[in-house]
Amino acid sequence: MTNDMTSGGMTMDRFQAIIEAYGANPERWPSAERDRGEAFVANSPEAAQYVAQARLLDDMLDAAPTADASAALLGHVLDTAPRPQTRSAQVASDQRTIRNRIADVLAFLWPQTGIARPAGLLLASLMVGFFFGFSGANVSTDAESQNEDLFAYYFGSPEIDDWDLGDVQ
Repeated sequence: MTNDMTSGGMTMDRFQAIIEAYGANPERWPSAERDRGEAFVANSPEAAQYVAQARLLDDMLDAAPTADASAALLGHVLDTAPRPQTRSAQVASDQRTIRNRIADVLAFLWPQTGIARPAGLLLASLMVGFFFGFSGANVSTDAESQNEDLFAYYFGSPEIDDWDLGDVQ
């Protein structure tokens, strides 16, 4: 089979792909390629023979009996199909799930109920704030002291004067 361009740029490979995808009936072909395909068949005996073979297959498929689905099968398929959920119902379901998870974690960490749980959470947040507030490095106000403190912190040298820091301000 040849792949030469003929009749408006249609190749045998492209023509075969169209026939295999859409069948031998030109009415089923893509409208953008229908005219080129028909011209290709008119100018190529090889393409005309390929269409004739494809028509035999199309005729056999059209003659094959079709089986209708039973009412029981249709009912079963419809009953087992998932129901579409509206967007607002999905969001509400997700929010309930998140709230339930948070409530489960809080109940595990703090099993008491009533005012004890919020008071305990407030106390815990205050303790975390004090910890981070007081664990920070001493902050000096002048730039030279800050540079020396940072240098000592990162390099661990108590003799900062031995190092030439330059005019870092």
